[in-house]
Amino acid sequence: MYSCKQSRQVSVSYQEPASRGHDLHGAHEVLVTMSLISLLHYLFLLLHLHLLVFPPLCLRTNSEIQLSQF
Repeated sequence: MYSCKQSRQVSVSYQEPASRGHDLHGAHEVLVTMSLISLLHYLFLLLHLHLLVFPPLCLRTNSEIQLSQF
């Protein structure tokens, strides 16, 4: 029974640095995910502003076709 307790202590002391490394890795993943989300949000806003200023070609051709029909 003494050897069983000793193996448990070894496993607990071995898991502590692994959990700390996992926490740091998880924080790094959260930072990368947040930066990617903010970058996608910024690109979406730029695309939206570009579409407001310059409508797509299909909308221009549809409006020109409708104007030419009348």
